[in-house]
Amino acid sequence: MQLRHYAWIIWRSLWLIFLATSVIAGATYAISKLITPVYQATTLIQVNPVGDSSTVFSSQAQALNYSLLVTNTVVLQVVNNKLPEMSVSQLKEAVSASPLANTNIIQIQAQADNPQLAADIANKVGQVFIQIQETNVTIILQSRANQLTQFLTAAKNNVSTAQAQLSSLEKSQASSTTIAHQVSVLNDAQTNYDTLLLNYQQVQLQELQVNHLLNQVQRAIPPAAPVTPRTELNTVIAAAMGLLLMIVFVLLLDWVDTSIKTPEDVAQLTMLEPLGSVPLSKRPLISLDQPGQSKVNDGAVEQAFMIIALSLNIQNKDGCAILVTALQPGAGTTTAAANLAISLAQLGKRVLLVDANLRRSSLHEIFQCSNTKGLLNTLTDVYRFHEGVVQSWLDQWSTNIPNLWLLPTGPTAVHAGAVLRSPELRILIQWLLGRNQDGRGGTKGGVVDYVIFDTSTLKEGADPVIMVSLTDCTIIVVRAGKEQGEKLNKAGAMFQRLCSPVYGVIVNRQAARHRPYFYIENNPQNLLSNNSSSRDLRESDLLTWRTLSRDTPPSALQAMDSHRDSRVGRSGPTPEGEKNDIASPSISSPLLSQSETRLFKNKN
Repeated sequence: MQLRHYAWIIWRSLWLIFLATSVIAGATYAISKLITPVYQATTLIQVNPVGDSSTVFSSQAQALNYSLLVTNTVVLQVVNNKLPEMSVSQLKEAVSASPLANTNIIQIQAQADNPQLAADIANKVGQVFIQIQETNVTIILQSRANQLTQFLTAAKNNVSTAQAQLSSLEKSQASSTTIAHQVSVLNDAQTNYDTLLLNYQQVQLQELQVNHLLNQVQRAIPPAAPVTPRTELNTVIAAAMGLLLMIVFVLLLDWVDTSIKTPEDVAQLTMLEPLGSVPLSKRPLISLDQPGQSKVNDGAVEQAFMIIALSLNIQNKDGCAILVTALQPGAGTTTAAANLAISLAQLGKRVLLVDANLRRSSLHEIFQCSNTKGLLNTLTDVYRFHEGVVQSWLDQWSTNIPNLWLLPTGPTAVHAGAVLRSPELRILIQWLLGRNQDGRGGTKGGVVDYVIFDTSTLKEGADPVIMVSLTDCTIIVVRAGKEQGEKLNKAGAMFQRLCSPVYGVIVNRQAARHRPYFYIENNPQNLLSNNSSSRDLRESDLLTWRTLSRDTPPSALQAMDSHRDSRVGRSGPTPEGEKNDIASPSISSPLLSQSETRLFKNKN
């Protein structure tokens, strides 16, 4: 399974891997071509044994000693005189010498930006080194020969003296002991003379062999190709390294990408309930001209919203006000709200869709309705409501879809946001959902099953925070691959604290490339951890909202506090109708356990 996932990641990013690898290889090739080429020439110097006592091992040791003297300043200065275009310091950097392993051969290498110059440097260094070493050895041998000549003369005189004394003792018929002693002295003198004579002869032999002490067995020739840069090799290595690094990079990106891409991600990475996913489509909007006749559409989109509507309908038995919002623009909140309303209407539910997106109202364009009247200029009608009037007021917002009414925003005003805080909007919802009685004690006027509010996003302002005091639950729409689970958790905690718990999350515009987050274990322990984390988030709710609203205007925080108080913590007596309004939501939220629901009811 893991290998298949990794293979899929690599296959999905294959174009990026090949593109980056090509760029790296191309850049390496271009840089290698721009670098000045360096040519290296090599000459070989052989160290020959001198004298009968020399051995191969002594020649190898001598080769090691000589290799240390090749780059001597004296040698390089002489080469500098013959190659004036190269300074001594340049020669030190360009020339190197080392003995070949287990041989008596010295390898001299020279580098230059010109192949002929590299060969000339190597040859000149080798020739000058041989000349200097031969001269030095000749001087040493001549000095030793001169010393031995003096010693031989003295030794010869000693032998002559000892011979004369022996002859004198024999003529005088000296004692045998004295004669024996003199014979011993003569023998010692003769041995010393013979030894010195042998050494002298060896020195003379070495002088004759000096010219063969060092031989240039291989002359340097201009190299055909530079040693650096090796353009082809560098390019191949760069391509291989680039390919490896890009594979690691795309796998690392997949690991660090914890954005919400699928409903499975919502379940694993957040504490919220996934409602489903909506595929990416060129026709994301469900549209009907006549009842039961689809004009459209993308069947996958229609099916996805029908499943969401069925889930909502099964869990909701009474009237319900739903807030549809997102964390940031571009999630498709308006389209999702419209499709959800259409799907519920197709199920036979009476739905009023309210365009509460005062910043970018567009529902009247989607349903091709007039926007001369709407939410901003008709709310005062609620003061004339009674049982017979509510239905007739609702009918003026009818659409070509049965059971679906649209309340547009109406003409915008400077202080349009104040409408969302007005008591008239609360009264309207109570009449529409049957949660209010008229002043004469009439029956409840519930004319719709759902009131769906399409609002702006949390990033755009405080409107969603204001609306939570009027709604029973919230549906968050996220665009696949654009939201992090942490931010979604914080938003869910905030909405739950404000008594409009998140019913679920719709993952919108999910493409084929979007797959669940792979690097997490999906087990019951994770769910238990989520529940405990939910309690911790409620305790630190204020901090959560402040963190979430970094990109939200400061008015959002003020609106949250005021409407939280108006929703749960009101002072003074509460009217009977408002008690019904703030009762426990009829929709069971995945964020509320049974004990939490009882606590919520007790608080209210």
